[in-house]
Amino acid sequence: IGKTDYDFFSKEQSDYFNSQDRSTFKHGKIENIPEEVVHLPNLGTRILQMSKVPIFDETSNPQYLLGITQDITDRKRAEAERDLLLKELSHLNFSLERKVYERTQELSEALTNLKTTQQELILSGKMAALGQLTASIAHEINTPLGVIRGAALNIVSSFHTALQKLPLLLLRLSPTQQMDFITLLNTSLPQPSLSTRAERQLLQQWEEELNKLGILNSEAIAFELVLLRLAPESLAFPSILRSPESLEILQVANSLVLQSQNIQSIQQEVDRAAKIVFALKTYSHHSQSEEKSLINITDSIEIAIALYENRLKQGIEVARCYDPELPKILGNPDQLTQVWVNLIDNAIYAIGQQGKLEIVVEQQANFLMIEITDSGRGIPVELLHQLFDPFFTTKARGEGSGLGLDIVKQIILKHDGDIQVRSQVGQTTFSILLPIADIDNG
Repeated sequence: IGKTDYDFFSKEQSDYFNSQDRSTFKHGKIENIPEEVVHLPNLGTRILQMSKVPIFDETSNPQYLLGITQDITDRKRAEAERDLLLKELSHLNFSLERKVYERTQELSEALTNLKTTQQELILSGKMAALGQLTASIAHEINTPLGVIRGAALNIVSSFHTALQKLPLLLLRLSPTQQMDFITLLNTSLPQPSLSTRAERQLLQQWEEELNKLGILNSEAIAFELVLLRLAPESLAFPSILRSPESLEILQVANSLVLQSQNIQSIQQEVDRAAKIVFALKTYSHHSQSEEKSLINITDSIEIAIALYENRLKQGIEVARCYDPELPKILGNPDQLTQVWVNLIDNAIYAIGQQGKLEIVVEQQANFLMIEITDSGRGIPVELLHQLFDPFFTTKARGEGSGLGLDIVKQIILKHDGDIQVRSQVGQTTFSILLPIADIDNG
């Protein structure tokens, strides 16, 4: 009954036990004896697990007490090694969790620092672009100021001329001449300016027409008629042209028309200066908020174009192709203006003095596609994959930081968009996809 690892019985005891008819024996409940550490010859120190079980005969009388001994040394050692391993694993797990927590905190801080650095880079790039634009913008604002100053002086001068001559002149004119005088003014006021070549041709036509009519001093009168932007096929105003005072009448008319033209020039230049100032103010504005709003994408593009207007008008043709009914997008206008400024600045640099800049905005499914194409020298194919890498630039040393396109890409990605570039000699295109705002779903 049972198995013994070590035989502690004498030979006589074993022989007697084995000689009995054990078919009638029954055993009772096994009782475990506490483990014991013993030293066995040839085996060394062992750990034994001993048990005892009573043996009963057919009348249920106890006849024997069977002892069972198991050597559990290997098992106990394995359990000890297991417990030690579990303890080490628990310690390692605790250390790992602590390191993961610490590393997570470090990564969280690094991410915060990265976002801060990114914002600083965007702001730095914006300030660098502003620095480059300062001289151009100053010149651009000085130009309308000069036009306004000159127009104001012309208004003062022509006003004094008209004030001195007009009342007396009107008294000398007949009713017919007065009506022709008013018609002449109304005809001249909306006329656009002419090129030098067109003025020469118009002057020649008037001289020929006046000579046919036999009007004296035809050259001086023709000059005044050209200033009034009147063509020979328009109303002839015979009562004025045949008057001995025709030259004086036309000069007074010119002084009045000149005031209107100068006022229009002032209004145009004021609007132009206001547009530049608005673009500069909008671009230089820096918001700490990352909040997005519904915007018209072409508005931010036009702000960027206005900032570079002085450089563009020196020999670069700007072609706009906007879909007439573009949907709005959800975006940060400050950041998107930064994108267009960087891309237009790069395009101007690539074009040089003469060329074409084309901007196309159209809807493609649930996206707006913005393509900015320049006619510059192009980008080598082997460099295209590096174009958006930080600190990589194709510009000459000292002319670029290599951060502009990296900032552009980060802003586009923050708007859930995508940017790609394709290039060949004479044509480089940056294509940007931006998702259209889902107004219905907020």
